Amino acid sequence: MVSGNKDPSDPKKIPPKNREKKTNNYKRANPVSRAWFMWMMPTFWRGYKRDLYDSDLTKPKENHLSNKLGDRLEKKWMEEIALASKQGRKPSLLRAMTKAFWLSYAPSGIMFLIQALILKPFQPVALSMLLAYWEPGSTMTYDQAVYCASAVIIMSLLIAFFNHHGTYSTQQFGMKVRIAACSLIYRKVMRMSSGALAQTTAGQVVNLLSNDVNRFDYAFIYTHFIWLLPLQVILVCYLIYSKIGIAAIVGVIGIVLQTIPVQSYMSKLAARLRMKTACKTDERVRIMDEIINGMQVIKMYAWEKPFEKVVALARKNEIKSVTSASYLRGVYLSFMVFTERLTLYTTLLSYSLLGYQVTADIVFPLAQFYNTLQGTLSIIMSNAVSFLAEALISVQRLEAFMLFGESPIWTAQSIYA
Repeated sequence: MVSGNKDPSDPKKIPPKNREKKTNNYKRANPVSRAWFMWMMPTFWRGYKRDLYDSDLTKPKENHLSNKLGDRLEKKWMEEIALASKQGRKPSLLRAMTKAFWLSYAPSGIMFLIQALILKPFQPVALSMLLAYWEPGSTMTYDQAVYCASAVIIMSLLIAFFNHHGTYSTQQFGMKVRIAACSLIYRKVMRMSSGALAQTTAGQVVNLLSNDVNRFDYAFIYTHFIWLLPLQVILVCYLIYSKIGIAAIVGVIGIVLQTIPVQSYMSKLAARLRMKTACKTDERVRIMDEIINGMQVIKMYAWEKPFEKVVALARKNEIKSVTSASYLRGVYLSFMVFTERLTLYTTLLSYSLLGYQVTADIVFPLAQFYNTLQGTLSIIMSNAVSFLAEALISVQRLEAFMLFGESPIWTAQSIYA
C-alpha cells in the first residue's frame, strides 16, 4: 500500500527495473564527446555511485536493432539463393554477409591503415632522431630535439586514438553480424519442415546461437590486418635496412623463418581444434537436452548416476579439446617472446661484427622496429588467421543449417510481401 506522501507515478519512486530505457547516449553526443568517448561517463559515474540495473542500459541505435539487421541479411541471403540457383552452384552465406555489411566495415580499415602504415613505422624514426641529439658530435639543435620529442608523443597519442576507435568500430561490426546471424537462425527454425527438424537437434541450434555466432565478435577485430600487415612488414623492413644496412637481412630473415612456418602450422591446428570443440559441444548439449526431456523416466527408474557419468564423459571430452587449444596459444606466445629477443640480439651482433658501433639511436629504434614486426607476424597475424579460420568454420556450420529444407507454405515472396 502506498502512503499519502508518495506519488506512485513519480519516476523516482518506480523500481529501476521497471523504468523505461533512456535514449542512446551516443546518439545525443557531440563530435568531441564521440571522439573521446565522453558519452560513456554518465554510465561510469552511475556505476560508481550505485549498482547498475537493466534500466541503466540505454536504447540501442536504430541500425543495431535485431529486426532490421535480420531483414538486411535475410534479403541478401534470399538473393544469394536465387543467384546460386541460376548459376548452378551452392549458395554462400559468407557472400551474403559480405554484400549486406561490407560498407560499414570500411571506416575501421582506414583508421587501421593510418595506424599501421604511417604512425607505427615512423615513430621509431622520430625516436632515433631524438636519441641522436645526445650522441657525441651531434649537430642537432635543441629546438629540433623538442620537435622530435613532440612527434614521438603525438604519434603515441594518435596510435592510441586510431586503435581504440578502429577496435570499437570493428567490435560494433562483429556485434551486428552476430545479431543478424541469430535473427536468421531463429527465422529459419520457424520455417523448417518436419523432415529438416528430424535431421537436427535442439542442442545443435543452441550451440549455433551460443558459441558459433560469438566467433564473429572477435574475428573482425583482426581481419583488416590480413591485407595491411604485408604492407607494414615491407615498409618496416625497408626502414630497418635504411638504418643498419646489410645487417638487417640477418634479423628479418631470422624472424620470418622462425615465425611464418610455426604460425602456418599452428593456425591449421587451431582451426582443427575449433571444429573438434564445436562437435563435442554439440554432443554435450544434445545429451543434456535428451536428459531434461526424459527427466521423469530417469527419476522413475533411478538412472541418475549412469546419466551423470554420461554427461561427465561428454564434458570431459569437450574440456579436453578446449584445453588443447589453450595450450597451443600458450606455446605460441612463449615462442614469440623468445623469437623477438633472439632476433634483436643476432641483428646487433651482426651489425657489430661488420665494424659498426652500436649506439642508443640504433638499439632503441631497432628494438621498437622488431617489436612492431614481431607483434605483426606473431600476435596480430596469428590472431587474424586463427580467429578468421574459426569464424569461417562457424559460417560453414551456419550455412549448412540454413540449407535445410523449409515448409512449403514459406516462400521468399511471402516473407517480403
